[in-house]
Amino acid sequence: MAKMSPLREFISARRWARVGATEWRELGAAFPDARAGALVRAAAAAGAEVEQPFRGVAQHTFEELGRSLAELAEVYRATPELRALARKQVIAAKDRARFASRNPRTDQATRRRKAEMVEWLLVWLDDPAMFETWARARQARMTELEPGLLPPEHAFKEDTGNAAGEETLMPAIPDVSGEDRVKCDVCGGSGDCVECKGTGNGGQCFNCAGTGNCPQCQGTGLRKKKP
Repeated sequence: MAKMSPLREFISARRWARVGATEWRELGAAFPDARAGALVRAAAAAGAEVEQPFRGVAQHTFEELGRSLAELAEVYRATPELRALARKQVIAAKDRARFASRNPRTDQATRRRKAEMVEWLLVWLDDPAMFETWARARQARMTELEPGLLPPEHAFKEDTGNAAGEETLMPAIPDVSGEDRVKCDVCGGSGDCVECKGTGNGGQCFNCAGTGNCPQCQGTGLRKKKP
């Protein structure tokens, strides 16, 4: 039998079913050098589910992405003290997706999917409360206009609890993703800090506090239209 990793052994010994804020702090104190992804994987291997916003954004498929962002939107609504961490998770996911969408060594189909995922993440950052409504409308539009981009099994699902035979999809909603947003006039839409060019300078950039994100638009590349 393969030996358990120290992380998994630590979690298993405590018989945690879920990892919330208290457990996450305990893990961080015990393994200060461990990456968040390693903590999440170790918890899953030990049979414990990591709660949001600590679990972060999964974006292998649109279904995963939609579910993660819906969960984070609920955290953002219900738990004000965790809003900053929820936004940080989404910004980090946006940066990963944007990098993949611009990577010349990635195939074109993957770059297109990742570019679309960037748009989903930007909508969340602009207004977490509207994300689920927007995502369902966007899914319908993608299925109609670009069926190859969003395979049916990756659709953003809604569990309405309706009886069999009843309508389970929301009515068609116009795509309004860009109606009230314009390109950030500071970063030119890149979402990157103009001083450190998105690098954060090892956490030392004064302009962006080391995040690498444009402080004007918080890394979204967009801002609300001025009234």
